[in-house]
Amino acid sequence: MKVLISVDGSEIAEKAFEWYLENFHKSQNEIVVGHVVEKPSAYHAHFAGGAVSSIPKDYLAEEIPEEIQREFQLLKKKYDAKLKNREIKYKLVFEATQDKLGEAIVKMVDKEHCGAIVTGSRGMGMIKRAILGSVSDYVMHNSKVPVLIYHA
Repeated sequence: MKVLISVDGSEIAEKAFEWYLENFHKSQNEIVVGHVVEKPSAYHAHFAGGAVSSIPKDYLAEEIPEEIQREFQLLKKKYDAKLKNREIKYKLVFEATQDKLGEAIVKMVDKEHCGAIVTGSRGMGMIKRAILGSVSDYVMHNSKVPVLIYHA
């Protein structure tokens, strides 16, 4: 079975990844380490030093902005280093999308033919989650495959 482990640069994502390997991983499983970021659109506000300004035109014109590419490279190195010396079949999938993060993760599961998802949860309170939304909450309620949510 393929298992998607959704990661970002957070400590909770790294702990969810490690917890899965220590407690749930089976030798026949393949891991898909997935990272998704929202590409900015013309509708996103850009906050610079507390002031609202427009997003630089060239930033939107880039297919994947340099800043996102750097983030991808750092995470790829990190998770590749964690997995390459183990006898685990794995794949690193990193995407920039116009979709909301939760939607993109659910789509990645379908695209990669995964049978389960592992993700971390920052543990936002009910009010913050209602206002900001929660990626793990979206994934849990919209995934067609089992979801394991690691809480801090």
